[in-house]
Amino acid sequence: KFLLEATPNVDVKGNVSISNSGVTQSSTQTKFGNTYSWLLDGAGTTNLTISNAINQMGTNDWTMDMWMWSSSANTDYNALFAWDNECEYRHEPNGNWYWYDFGQGIYPAAFGTQPTENGWTFFTIERHGSNFNLYLDGVRIYQGSATSMNINNSTIWFGSETNNKGWAGYFDYIRLTQAARHEGADFTPPASAAEYEPAA
Repeated sequence: KFLLEATPNVDVKGNVSISNSGVTQSSTQTKFGNTYSWLLDGAGTTNLTISNAINQMGTNDWTMDMWMWSSSANTDYNALFAWDNECEYRHEPNGNWYWYDFGQGIYPAAFGTQPTENGWTFFTIERHGSNFNLYLDGVRIYQGSATSMNINNSTIWFGSETNNKGWAGYFDYIRLTQAARHEGADFTPPASAAEYEPAA
């Protein structure tokens, strides 16, 4: 599907184009010795957007993962990403992170494990058959039903969502795969850029 990297500022697989609204390249916090990561300032209009028919997963298996650095400035309803009107992962004023599946109308309680604040976390979400799995740093922290999940929207927002709830921090290596990479099992996150499959 796609692999978005901040240093070339493109999808290195060449499948999608990035629409950038105010997101800057920053050398302050980077992964794997890269020159840049993407910096988001928390403004609701600051985001990266991918709008392409290949994002329409329907009821198929898929995995999305990324490296995220969450700032302590996230004190409101701050969305890390939103699959437009389908699902999102966001910080809320009580200090916890929540997963929202709008298709099922389910709003689970906050998970016990939270992303690292002011540090890198490997964030992964995955559909595997009838299950939906969420991982932080390779450890599954949530499993729910995916039987009602049918993603037919082509737009994914990174750093905000349609209600302009912005997220503050850095991210890089945003990857979408049309397969369940982990099938519900814990795993070891990538330790170097070389562990990502070639762009071709």
